[in-house]
Amino acid sequence: PKRGTIDIWWIMHDGGLLLLLPFLLSRHPVWTGENDPTGKKKRKRLRINQTGAKLRLFAVTATRDECPERLHEAVVKHLEKVRIQAEVRVIECLAGT
Repeated sequence: PKRGTIDIWWIMHDGGLLLLLPFLLSRHPVWTGENDPTGKKKRKRLRINQTGAKLRLFAVTATRDECPERLHEAVVKHLEKVRIQAEVRVIECLAGT
């Protein structure tokens, strides 16, 4: 089944709610391919095996002085800690330029 992509723009650490919501949405049948457009019921698989939507996280640096590499590393570590798989991209802040 086709998987979509859910983009997350993470500008500041908010305690994880901004990460939890897209993660939960990605597990919905619309994203996992459980819904059949013909109306036929599909055999249910174990929830563990369903991948759902791909998550792509855009982390924005807070200041011009913040190190993008360090931010990337910190976000990847945080995602591993909370067991969320997402592609991480760092966007440098242009404020103050």
